[in-house]
Amino acid sequence: MKIFYCFTILVFFCGLKFGAAQQVKSDSIYKKVEVHEVVVTATRSEEKIENIPAPVTIITSKEIQSAGFNRLNDVLAELNGAAVVDYFGRGLQMQGLDPAYTLIMIDNQPLIGRNGGTYDLSKIPLGNIERIEVVKGPSSALYGSEALAGVVNIITKKPEEGITSSTALNYGSNQTTELSENIGYSNKKFSTMIFGDGFYTSGYDLNKATLYLSGGRNLNGTVQTKTNYSLNSKYSFSLDARYYHEKVSNKDQFSENNVLQIFDLTDYTTEFSITPGIRANFNNNTTLTLNNFFTIYDYHSIINYADEGAIYYDDKFRHYLNKPEIIFDKKIGSRYRVTSGAGYTSEKVVTTRYDNDKHLTTSFAFAEAQATILKKMLLVAGGRMDHSSVYGYHFSPKVATQYTFSKKVRVFASWGTGFKAPDFRQLYLNFTNSVVGYSVFGSEELNAQLSLLQSEGMIAHVITDPAASGNLIPENSNSYNAGANVKVTEKLSCKVDVFRNDISDLIETQAIAQKTNGQYVYSYLNLDNVFTQGVQPDISFAVNKNISASGGYQFLNTGDKQVIADIKARKIFARDPITSYSYKVSLDNYGGLFNRSAHSFNIKLQYLDQKYHWGFSLRYIYRGKYGFADINGNSILDSPDEYVKGYGLINFATTKEFSKHFSVRATVNNVGGYTDTENIPSLSGRTYFVSLLLNFNNKNSK
Repeated sequence: MKIFYCFTILVFFCGLKFGAAQQVKSDSIYKKVEVHEVVVTATRSEEKIENIPAPVTIITSKEIQSAGFNRLNDVLAELNGAAVVDYFGRGLQMQGLDPAYTLIMIDNQPLIGRNGGTYDLSKIPLGNIERIEVVKGPSSALYGSEALAGVVNIITKKPEEGITSSTALNYGSNQTTELSENIGYSNKKFSTMIFGDGFYTSGYDLNKATLYLSGGRNLNGTVQTKTNYSLNSKYSFSLDARYYHEKVSNKDQFSENNVLQIFDLTDYTTEFSITPGIRANFNNNTTLTLNNFFTIYDYHSIINYADEGAIYYDDKFRHYLNKPEIIFDKKIGSRYRVTSGAGYTSEKVVTTRYDNDKHLTTSFAFAEAQATILKKMLLVAGGRMDHSSVYGYHFSPKVATQYTFSKKVRVFASWGTGFKAPDFRQLYLNFTNSVVGYSVFGSEELNAQLSLLQSEGMIAHVITDPAASGNLIPENSNSYNAGANVKVTEKLSCKVDVFRNDISDLIETQAIAQKTNGQYVYSYLNLDNVFTQGVQPDISFAVNKNISASGGYQFLNTGDKQVIADIKARKIFARDPITSYSYKVSLDNYGGLFNRSAHSFNIKLQYLDQKYHWGFSLRYIYRGKYGFADINGNSILDSPDEYVKGYGLINFATTKEFSKHFSVRATVNNVGGYTDTENIPSLSGRTYFVSLLLNFNNKNSK
C-alpha cells in the first residue's frame, strides 16, 4: 500500500504539470450541460433511455460528487425501491429480493466474490465512475440467473482528448483517509485511463464492553485501467483490467477448552480481472463484439493467538471464472433492431472449505428483437438458453412493450422468467468470518457443523430446526413489471413502477442459531411459492435554476404462499413468551419474508448556486421496520420482538468550487447519530468528511 500511495502522489504532481500549461475544461457540477442519456445495460447495446420498456435509473458522476458519497453502498442506499442490507457485507436488495439476485457489473462484466450471496458494495470506490445504470426487474433473458431482480452496471470514465488528471483526497471520522487519482490520455486512435484508489479506516466501536470492534480496521487499494485502440474506422481493440486488495483486522476473545483467549483476526481479499476485446463496426447499423473476461477472487482468513502468534484458524478460498463471449447487434432501418450473443462460462473453486476442488461450466445463447410500430409502440421479445453441467438446460424468455402517447407521457409493461440453481456455497459452504464472527454453512454441511459447534459450547440457542433445510433444488420465477413516466410540466415530472415476482423454491438465507458471541449461524433453505410485490412512485421538481427537490416511496408486500394458506387453515401456532400460552397465528400477525421493509422512502433537496459556484445536498432516507429472525420457534415472522424497528437517516453535503481546478466538499452522514448496536452494526453513528478535489486537462493542439 505504501508503494500505491507513492504512485498516486507521483501521478498527482504529473497532473499538476500537465494541467498548469493550458486552459482547463471544467467538470463543474454547476455547469449546465444538455445530456442525451444512453443506456447499455437494459439491451446490451447502446439505446436511448426513452426507448427502454423497463424501470431504469441513471446516477451520474455529478450527482455522486454533489451528494458527497464515499463508496458504492452509500450511493445505492439512497436509490428508491432498493435497500442496502447487511447480508455478510453490504449488498443490494431490489424488489424485495436478496442481494444474490442482483447482478453487479463494472463496464458490462460481472463481479464475483460473494459471501452468502452478497457482493460487498463498500469495496467499490467512486473516483472513476462516469455513471451507474440500474435496471430493476428480471434481466435473466440477457444476463442469466444472477439478474433475476435486476442489474447494476458501473460505467467507468473514458479520457477526454489530450492529457487529463484528477485527484480527490478525503479525510473524516474514524481516521478514514482516501486518496484517489485518475490520469488519462486520448487522441483520435488511442486512449487509456489509469485509476488508483487507496482507502484506510481505523474502524469504530459501538459496544465498549467488548474487545471486538463493530467495524474493523480496513486498508484497501484499487488499480484499474481502461485502454482502447482504433485500428481504422471499422476495427478497434480494448483491454480493461482491475486489481483490488483488502486487509481487514480486528480482535476478539472467546473460550477454548474453558480458557478465555484473545485472538487477532485478519481477513485478506484480492480480486483481479482482465478483459481483452475486439469490436467490429461493419457499418453504422451492424456491430460485432468479442471479449474474454477472466477473473480471480481470493479470500484468506486467519485467526492467531494474540499472545504467541500461533495460528488457530486458517481458511483459504479461491474462485476462478473465465467467460468468452460474442455479441452481434443489427439495426434494420429505423424501426427494427436485433441483438444476439453466445458464450461459455467455466468456474473453478479451490478452498480449504471443500474436500475437493469444485467445477461448474455453463454455455449460453441469447437473442432479443425490438420493433417500433407507428412510431409510438415499441415491442421487445427475447430469451436466453443456459446449459449447466449440473442442472442441464433452462430457457428464460422475456417480452416487453412500451407506448408513447406524447413527448410527456409513456407507459410500459414487461414479463419475464428466471431460473437459479443452487451454487457451490449454498450446497457445500463451510465458512466462519474471523473478523465478524458469524458462520455460514451450505445445506449439505449444516447438520454436521452445527453439531460440532454445539459440542464445543459455541451455540447459545438454536432458532430454526436444521431439518427444515432439506435438499436444495433450483428456483424458478415469473416476474411482471409495469410503469409510467409523466412530464407534467417543464419543471415537474413523475414516474411510477409496479412489480410482482412469483418464485417457486426460493433459496433463502436464514439465521439457524445464535452463537455465544452474539453472532449467528446462517444456512440456506427453499421456501415454497414466495412472492414479492410493490409499487414505487417517484417525483422530481425544479423549483428554479438553483433549487431542485425529489422524492420516492416504496410499498413492499412479501410472503410465502404456503404459510398464508396454513394460517388461513389455522394450522400455525405461536407461544406467548411470558405466559407460555399457545395461540393460533392470524394473517394480521404475519409479516412476510424476513429482512424486508413494507415502507421506505427518501427525500432530497439540492441547491446549486450557478453564480458563486457553491451548493448543498440534503437527503432524508427512511427504512421501515423489518423482520430479523424467528424468536418464538414457529419459523415465520409474526411476533413484535422479531422486528428491527424503523429508522431514518439525514445526510448532508456542501461543495464550494474555487476555480476550474479546485473545489472543497464537506459531508455529514447520519446527522442524527442513529445507531442500533445489536441489529445494525454497520451504522457507525454520525460521521464527518472533508474532501479536496482537483481536475486538470491538457488538450493537445491540432
